[in-house]
Amino acid sequence: MKYIINYKNTVLKDMRLIPKKIAYTILDEIDQLAFNPRPKNSKKLKNAEHLYRLRLGRYRVIYHFKKRIEIITITRVKHRKDVYKF
Repeated sequence: MKYIINYKNTVLKDMRLIPKKIAYTILDEIDQLAFNPRPKNSKKLKNAEHLYRLRLGRYRVIYHFKKRIEIITITRVKHRKDVYKF
């Protein structure tokens, strides 16, 4: 089963602030979510319905996925000190 990956508009702004080498690594890991939406370095967020975080060094990818319709939506990609500030 392969999931479709969607990005919110804010993710593009987030990615511009990340160094290119790290950004490419993050994009590779996001692509892998299409095959496994809950890898070992992901965790369900507390107090947030259906949100997960993917831990990639000092950066975090916040996303949610809908199993029935096979869609993953990436909502944020930021440094760990800023990612949880909504």
